Amino acid sequence: MSFFGTLETVELNDESLIVDNGNLVGFTEGLSYSLRRIGRLKSSLLGGEGVVYEFKGTGKVYIQTRNMDSFADFLMKYLPIDKK
Repeated sequence: MSFFGTLETVELNDESLIVDNGNLVGFTEGLSYSLRRIGRLKSSLLGGEGVVYEFKGTGKVYIQTRNMDSFADFLMKYLPIDKK
């Protein structure tokens, strides 16, 4: 298993949980899930965000505390740009 940041385990007992697509590492059997969009289509396409997983049931969800895409976007502000 590979992740970015710290790995957190969330235990669900006949509960539901929404996790950002960029933070999900894995989950155990016993959970059902659906992938859905939060917000409008324009913000999803232009911002690259707004896609989440919704888990329901009993089991464990493994979440990374950092989102690689967000971290890369943060670093881009500080990288030199070659304007040739």
